[in-house]
Amino acid sequence: MKITPLEVHNHQFGNSFRGYDRDEVRSFLAMISEEFEQAISEGTRIKDQMVEVRDQLTETKSREKSIQRALESADRISKEIKDTARRESEVLIKEARLKANKILEHAQSRVQGAEDRVHELKSLQSRFEHRLRAMLEEHVNIMDRARKEESGEEKLFLLQRPTSA
Repeated sequence: MKITPLEVHNHQFGNSFRGYDRDEVRSFLAMISEEFEQAISEGTRIKDQMVEVRDQLTETKSREKSIQRALESADRISKEIKDTARRESEVLIKEARLKANKILEHAQSRVQGAEDRVHELKSLQSRFEHRLRAMLEEHVNIMDRARKEESGEEKLFLLQRPTSA
């Protein structure tokens, strides 16, 4: 059975001979009623605070879960960004290597072409020098024959010349 402060305040005791002082009992009951009301009021206030604290705790736990999810999401995104950056850098490195290889192949091709041209020019120079030498030797031979013929004609001229004596 629950008793309320109002019931304590309004409670009437029966009359008896040689009983308690009615004013004193009423005064005591009024005091108990007030204390009871304060205790109930304090209990209600504490219950309200408890509800408020529970709500705050629930909200705090909810925020904590949200923060935890946000941290996990940020961690996942960070890993994804790192992985993406790593893959992109690998692709860029591969492309750079391919481009460098093409440039190197082109340069080697040009060097080979230049070497081939130099070889061709040296061969052409060698042939030219050989032909020039052959022509010069032939001209020297012609000049030598012409000198011999000239010398032979001079001898003949000298022989044919009357001597004055």
